[in-house]
Amino acid sequence: HQGMAMISWTRVRRSAYSDALTLPDSFLAAPSLLAALLADGKLTYATDIKVGIEAAPAAISDLYAGKNTGKSLIYIG
Repeated sequence: HQGMAMISWTRVRRSAYSDALTLPDSFLAAPSLLAALLADGKLTYATDIKVGIEAAPAAISDLYAGKNTGKSLIYIG
């Protein structure tokens, strides 16, 4: 689709001009703050884990349908 290509190109161009010199200090401090909150148990995250290669098609379909919460993983062990 031509529209999708244009959207992708716009995002690429915008991100190409981002650098640490133009970001506010609060943004640069965010990774260490988030790590501390995670370590203290004040920040949690959700994972949606499907098991087995046979679960992959449904997991990918759920991902595109917005049915997952947090990070989606397919465990193939």
